[in-house]
Amino acid sequence: MYYTFLLAKFLASSLPRSGAYAVAKFFALIHYCFSSKDREAVRFNLSFILSDPQEIKKYSKQVFINFAYYLTDFFRYSKLNHKFIKKYVKVSGLEHLQWAKSQNMPTICLSAHLGNYELAGAVSSLLGYPVAAVALTHKDKRANELFDKQRRRVGMKVIAPGNTIRN
Repeated sequence: MYYTFLLAKFLASSLPRSGAYAVAKFFALIHYCFSSKDREAVRFNLSFILSDPQEIKKYSKQVFINFAYYLTDFFRYSKLNHKFIKKYVKVSGLEHLQWAKSQNMPTICLSAHLGNYELAGAVSSLLGYPVAAVALTHKDKRANELFDKQRRRVGMKVIAPGNTIRN
């Protein structure tokens, strides 16, 4: 997987955003078609909230595409700046972080594993809010370092599960 991630990072950061998304969608659909194990896992998960098989098929395909878009944005962190945030990101509830910061109050934010959760941390960090994110480690140490480097690129501190609570 490490080399796949390197290729994805190269394509995502080399192409314009729309081109990178088109390539990501293409590979997501290839993955969807040829990875029956992953496809069935997604369909199984969706079956708890959807009953129509056609809807399950439609949304499972979209899950693959959305995940590819998430990875594209993640691997484009070198291009992430205030101009991008203003154009593409809707930030709401920032007043709560501003208040906590003004009170010099440490804050713990919890996020569902939905949407582009990585982008939320990156944007928060770039907007001046220190972010320490708990991130599961990859089995491949090279892939793990690649992902952690992307997070550190935008100022996030990465905490692996199992480290001391003080981190």
